[in-house]
Amino acid sequence: MQDVTLPALGHVPRGPHGEIAPEATTADIRGVLSALLAQNGPDENQAITDLERAVERYLNDEVFAVATDNGTNALYMALIGAGVRPGDEVVVPALSFVASSAAVHATGATPVFADIDPETFTLTVDTIAHLINDRTRAVMAVHTHGLPADLDSLLHVTRISGLELVEDAAQAFGALYRGRRVGTFGISAGVSHNKAKPWGSKDGGIALVRRDHPEAARAARLLASFGEERPSCAPGERRSYWSRHFGVNLRTHPLVAAYALSTFGPDGALHDARLRVIQHNAKILSNGIRRVTGLRPPVVPDDCTSTFAYFRVMIDPVALGYEVSQSVHIRDAVIQELDRRRVPADTWQFDPLPAMPSNRTVGPPQPYRPGAPMPELLAFDPEAFPVTVNTLNSSFILATPEFPLWAQTPATIRAWVEEVAEVFAQLDQLMARPHDPLRIAPPILDSDR
Repeated sequence: MQDVTLPALGHVPRGPHGEIAPEATTADIRGVLSALLAQNGPDENQAITDLERAVERYLNDEVFAVATDNGTNALYMALIGAGVRPGDEVVVPALSFVASSAAVHATGATPVFADIDPETFTLTVDTIAHLINDRTRAVMAVHTHGLPADLDSLLHVTRISGLELVEDAAQAFGALYRGRRVGTFGISAGVSHNKAKPWGSKDGGIALVRRDHPEAARAARLLASFGEERPSCAPGERRSYWSRHFGVNLRTHPLVAAYALSTFGPDGALHDARLRVIQHNAKILSNGIRRVTGLRPPVVPDDCTSTFAYFRVMIDPVALGYEVSQSVHIRDAVIQELDRRRVPADTWQFDPLPAMPSNRTVGPPQPYRPGAPMPELLAFDPEAFPVTVNTLNSSFILATPEFPLWAQTPATIRAWVEEVAEVFAQLDQLMARPHDPLRIAPPILDSDR
């Protein structure tokens, strides 16, 4: 298989198993330089327009694309476009990055957390049905780790309930659900292309709004540009600077857009090639991990593809001869041993979203202000989210943003599999040692727990 998207293959491997950390290519540098030279001319924002158009073509012109400064703001814009208002509730999975809930808070709405499916790590109809009420405005389908949620079922529930479906496609851009790319099912979606995502430019986001909802797209654009209409001025016209609605500056920068477009390709071909490499390497990983007793690779239904933004390996402590209560000990010992062997492994995060202090304040969360007292926190009940808690306690991630799946050769992936197998072959020796918890920075205060 030819890794057509891997300019990094020309770089010197930086890891003991031949790991490659991708770098900017000559083409990337030329694209950014071209945007830089246009900064003071009439085409200073052409790179942004070109990026938005490339994304729209990639998604078969089903959506309007609005380039923004990061994925969090893309999701915020998507929620505003979906009509989410202060006082509304939005159903959000308990397993996600905090940006999912932060974007909801930014609208003035409240995230209401649902547990996840134990195989796909995403929302299902069964996990959200009991949370829908008169205050619910939308359901956020987070395509966790790059795997699409069950969109048809979620769309059916939201439609009969009079709700909107908003997709958090930050990790899943390019993934397919029943032959159609994610980000085009709900009324709107948020995408990220920072370095931790398969579309790995430095940073940035794209808000997507379906073309059959032009007012939703207008709402997103106004929010991102100080509430001001920003048409291109004809000869002799001057910008009005008239802020007709509330808005802030969420727009991306032309240099960021130029780099993102270079890594994407004008028709998305580079991104698709990267996804093919990811899926090829993920297949090697999955086949190898499946042969190790007590381990389960990510589950991908037959009607989906995944971007494998994070390759989460589930550990079954009982199959390994241990108690479920020892899951965290196993996880920590395994990650530390893989770290010693210099295999890129991590947790991604340790706690569910509803455990975060910003999501359990008494009253709406507030930004930190000097001298202000710490907010009173509601208690977090881990038994309310058993699948999410178990997933985080009993799993580890292979590949990291520094050494992403798309940049590695098959030989490197096979070497990782061999290392994982060796680590679990000596698990009893590792577990004979006292539990040495993974060190986290900054430490989490007891008062926050």
